[in-house]
Amino acid sequence: MAIPIVESKIEEVLSSPDPSRLFIKPGVKRDWFVAAAAGMIAYAGNRDALESIARLLKIDRKRFGRLVSEALYSALTFGNPFTVVYQGYDLADPDAIPLISDWASKVLSAPSAQYVEQRQWAEAMLDRYRAVPTEGQWNTDPIVTRLSSERALAMHDHVMKLATEGWSKRNLPGK
Repeated sequence: MAIPIVESKIEEVLSSPDPSRLFIKPGVKRDWFVAAAAGMIAYAGNRDALESIARLLKIDRKRFGRLVSEALYSALTFGNPFTVVYQGYDLADPDAIPLISDWASKVLSAPSAQYVEQRQWAEAMLDRYRAVPTEGQWNTDPIVTRLSSERALAMHDHVMKLATEGWSKRNLPGK
């Protein structure tokens, strides 16, 4: 609930001819407040954060563009960042999608992206498709389609294997 309030305060401060009048405490610096408040939004690391960041990108892409990756790295702390990546794609915001794609591609293309990141991605796919993705779903998946074709091909078998293992664990008797 707080994220939209913080975002609207940022917008109010940025559009005000005299932002100092918007604060109870005298001497609050506009740029300091905007940076701190924007950082609080990114720290949430969830869909609401990406939605607010997308609106801020329309105001100033240069100033707020870094918040997308900050929010997704923050999502590592709170859960699965690839679930948040999918939620970000579902927003269909043309300003945010390239930044989300850059983050996912960078994380999945890192030499160390062998196990943890691929497992998280596989788990997020299970949530998205409510089963192990079919080949058709893989081929149209918003993360897959934004990776280089070589990287997607190189990861296919391992991610699908991890998804199959995850699905089996989710569907054990008694669960």
